[in-house]
Amino acid sequence: MTTWDNSDFDREASSIARAFWEGYGNNGAPLSEIATKVARDNSLNPEQIRRLCRTANTRAFEQKHAALKGSSDRTPSFDLADPESVIGQLYQDVKTAHEKRAFAEYPDLRDEYAPEPDPAWAAQEKVASLNAEIGTYLRPQRSAVAELRRHEKAAEEFRIERATLNMQWEDCLGELNKMASYQAWDQSDFEKNVVALYGGDALPELNTLRGLRKMAAIGDGASERAVTSKLGELREKWLGVENDASRLIKRAMTLRSNFFNVVEKQKLNEEKIAQLKRVVRHG
Repeated sequence: MTTWDNSDFDREASSIARAFWEGYGNNGAPLSEIATKVARDNSLNPEQIRRLCRTANTRAFEQKHAALKGSSDRTPSFDLADPESVIGQLYQDVKTAHEKRAFAEYPDLRDEYAPEPDPAWAAQEKVASLNAEIGTYLRPQRSAVAELRRHEKAAEEFRIERATLNMQWEDCLGELNKMASYQAWDQSDFEKNVVALYGGDALPELNTLRGLRKMAAIGDGASERAVTSKLGELREKWLGVENDASRLIKRAMTLRSNFFNVVEKQKLNEEKIAQLKRVVRHG
């Protein structure tokens, strides 16, 4: 079970609200759907889901209310995230997965006291099974238009996921920037610890934080390969210790990796859309 504190709920709820308003009016996902994805990805329990939805509803209201500054009516109107529907969806998914696994692991056993099956029925069942198998090969393929619509829907889902990951990444670094404003913060010790733990892979996050703090980038003027190589050498000299700051860096690194995975999927999906549009146009 995921353990979250107040800042975790606030950060994720703010990201959910931003993703919702970004897609609002453009076939974007509703609050409940975005909250379901976050809850599933983080293995939240029902009480955590309720708290996440409540906070997401509040953040969505606050963000829209701020955006309507100067308007005569600043009362946002939107469908709230429904925690019970999110819980129901997630637990139905889990139930279905368990039922499928149980069915696969525990097949029906023959009753030893039951009469022997009628050979004629057995032959009919075999023919029916063969017909069903042949039917899978002869079944007509989905039309190009239907395939195009499916990939266009996936494109929108990728766009929302990409925007959400980017916002979550920025939120991680924003939280780090707040921590760095504390008087006891030591930038050098922080960077040495991060490099000891994660090596040069953390360079994008370290330099982004430096940018937020109006500091020059690590190895300013040198190639990224040279800097990464140097950090890899220094990593062997330091012993890293995980703490709140390093865990935020690690989370940001994971989000960045997931972001680029989505970007790659987007490219492949866009290529497929372009192919399907040509087929539909000339079909």
